[in-house]
Amino acid sequence: MEGVRILNMDNSGVPSLRDLSARMEAATGWRIARIPGLLHEKDFFKLLSQRIFPSTDYIREKHELDYTPAPDCFHDMFGHMPMLTEPAVADFYHLFGKTALNATGIQRTWLERLHWFTIEFGLIRQAEGLRIFGAGIISSKNEVTHALSDSVDVRDFSMDAVINQDYEVWHLQPLLFALESFEQLEDAFRHWTKKEGLSV
Repeated sequence: MEGVRILNMDNSGVPSLRDLSARMEAATGWRIARIPGLLHEKDFFKLLSQRIFPSTDYIREKHELDYTPAPDCFHDMFGHMPMLTEPAVADFYHLFGKTALNATGIQRTWLERLHWFTIEFGLIRQAEGLRIFGAGIISSKNEVTHALSDSVDVRDFSMDAVINQDYEVWHLQPLLFALESFEQLEDAFRHWTKKEGLSV
């Protein structure tokens, strides 16, 4: 919610990518690049490694209201961008992009799982209780209520557990991981990249 405030989002309409980019750059040094749709993963990682977040500016169709296989502006703007105003998340994602460019073989699979269970479907424990920070949850009304229900197996975050956990994309997620802090994510990832010889 603090990220929404920093980006000056309100209910008056869809914000411009130019305005969002200027506010995000002031907050954490990230900029936004407009893209027409899904990118090749190498292009995606390269942009992240330069602290550039690729965003679409189209909105999903009515029949895709709860889930769209390709990210739309609601997913990108409301799901991802507020989190990139959080310094530890912004630094983690930058490092993730640089690391992914150098990853090979099974390391690519591990990074894909890490991205899924954090940036897209991450939870965090706060004083008020369990909270959502993953954009895949935030941009799905069914996932929002499901993720905080008793139907989900919520496990403590660890790099080893996350990178070895399979997932499927076409149904509500039965298992999620919860961070204790955003700094935990950044620190754990830095330690893991050194262990894997991927530190940059």
